[in-house]
Amino acid sequence: MKNYTGIYSLLINHRRLYIKQMIVTVLMMIMVSPVAIGSGIYKWTDENGKIHYGSAKPSDADSERMNIKVDTTKRIKKKKKKAQEETEEAEELPIEAPETPKISKKEKARACKDARARLQNIQSHGRLREFDEKGNSVILAEEQRQKRISEAKKRIRENCK
Repeated sequence: MKNYTGIYSLLINHRRLYIKQMIVTVLMMIMVSPVAIGSGIYKWTDENGKIHYGSAKPSDADSERMNIKVDTTKRIKKKKKKAQEETEEAEELPIEAPETPKISKKEKARACKDARARLQNIQSHGRLREFDEKGNSVILAEEQRQKRISEAKKRIRENCK
């Protein structure tokens, strides 16, 4: 029969050490937090006219304690409620369609001719090539080619009436 008392006692000691470390950590946090909360931020100007900020009040210069406002839960809730009310008001307003600029018949005819030529060009070539921002030639995927075809057909519908 094997003796496990050595390993068992090692595990128990390890657990006790862990618990002690946790207790010390929590106590340190409790002791330090009032100091951090209670200490303020001070502002002072040195003899060269340079403005300094720090958490310790300088002994050699006149300083002023800064009032720093931190958003509380109530303020955050009020801001969220106000933003929500504004969006609800905006949703209630009627949406107006943007005015489309008037295009002359001549320009429409030219745009129609260009769109048809583009569609013919795209459909006549099996693969399309484009240049990327670096100037390299890139072959477009079939999905991109089909997208260009549908865009050209849309332009034809818009301009060739």
